[in-house]
Amino acid sequence: MTCGTGLSGGTITTSGTCAVSLTAASNYMAGPTALNTSTFTDGPSVAAGGVGTWAVFGTVMLNETAAANPVQSKLWDGTTVIDNGFSNLPSAGNTIKARGSGS
Repeated sequence: MTCGTGLSGGTITTSGTCAVSLTAASNYMAGPTALNTSTFTDGPSVAAGGVGTWAVFGTVMLNETAAANPVQSKLWDGTTVIDNGFSNLPSAGNTIKARGSGS
């Protein structure tokens, strides 16, 4: 067996291992951000590189001063929407978590 692209370990004839080196990156907003009700508001971004397959995850915490139905969030790379969703804030002061993930 030979370790494939992105793996180290060489050719294995009887026993051995293939290893993968993974990189993690993260970013977050330092505090609450006022949202525009008619457009998407960009959150933090992460430069992940141009080659490879990436697993991405995002969480948006929503807290409104009044009921807001629906609130749409999306996780995207600037070109392709990876995940999106709609959330409802039934009354003022409620906090909800909108999550997204994809690859």
